[in-house]
Amino acid sequence: MTEHKIFGTKYFVFKDEMYRELRKDMIQFMYDLKDEYPDSVSKSNSGGWQSGNFNPTFKPALFEGAVGSHLSDFVKTSVASITKEIFIPEISGAWININKKDSYNEVHTHPNSSLSAVYYVKVPDGSGRLQFVDERQKQLPINHMLTEPLTSFAEYVYPWEGTLVVFSADQPHSVETNQTEHDRISIAFNVELKLNTNGIM
Repeated sequence: MTEHKIFGTKYFVFKDEMYRELRKDMIQFMYDLKDEYPDSVSKSNSGGWQSGNFNPTFKPALFEGAVGSHLSDFVKTSVASITKEIFIPEISGAWININKKDSYNEVHTHPNSSLSAVYYVKVPDGSGRLQFVDERQKQLPINHMLTEPLTSFAEYVYPWEGTLVVFSADQPHSVETNQTEHDRISIAFNVELKLNTNGIM
């Protein structure tokens, strides 16, 4: 796990050691789901296909190890150190994003959740970075985004296949346009933190 700071908050990146052996089955599952439900959900996505909400636990071989263990690790090492209380991460929503050429995701947040996470399954070079946006830019008398490191209102995360990025659900973010001829595939999650009254993780 690596920790990064943006605009007074943090995001975390995990590398999934199981990714290579699961990649082919993950991609096949996602395309099968798209074939079964070809009509895209329309939210922040522009041009791409987004699945409806699904429960990732019904495919435990694909998702439990890749995602669940990293979320638990994040809660134990980061959340607990701040709150001094023990929480259990619970995935409250999950959906698949398949961005074809010229597709992107507009700036948005994930309301009514504690954390957001995205797992990168297929990311061709040039298919779009994750962008975190600082909403304070709206309060300044300029209408363009500054690009100097110390004054920038955007932080870009270069996605790598087999990585999980975890961040606060109220952090505005977007995805750049896919400029390649190949699909960019990711899974997005909403996560709730449930207080563990037993005190044992």
